[in-house]
Amino acid sequence: MEVKVGATPLINRKSVLIQAQGSNVTYGFSAASQPFTLSNGSTITLAVGDGVRVWVDRSSIGNVNVAIAEFA
Repeated sequence: MEVKVGATPLINRKSVLIQAQGSNVTYGFSAASQPFTLSNGSTITLAVGDGVRVWVDRSSIGNVNVAIAEFA
């Protein structure tokens, strides 16, 4: 799942906040690969420029439970 609020990422987005609300949550910068793991309850903020996509997934079967926010 791509990290965005709505149909497209926020215009002039400067950062995203991701909070894992479950186990086995992973994130990365490609739809094909999310190599970084977030532990349950952990929160990260990523400084990203225009056009940088962030994706989240689970390393096991099930829903991807995360809270996200975008900041411009």
